Amino acid sequence: MTKEYQSEQELIFEMGLKIDKCICSNITFSELRKIAISNNADDINKLQEIVDVAKNCRLCVPYLKEMLKTGETEFHKLITEQE
Repeated sequence: MTKEYQSEQELIFEMGLKIDKCICSNITFSELRKIAISNNADDINKLQEIVDVAKNCRLCVPYLKEMLKTGETEFHKLITEQE
């Protein structure tokens, strides 16, 4: 019997998936946070001036914004630009 999920969030959580890096640049959010802190980069534009990130598919952009806002570097939910 196949379980039906109410949302993508529920599926991601149950599967234990984590979102923790920019896949195009292959740089973890943890590494990017350290770079941001050491260079006083408090927004995406400043971070992009320092490191080549969030320039291709841009799926990491909402996660990077959340990382810069909260310090969180590992996510277990989908975040979209609209949030």
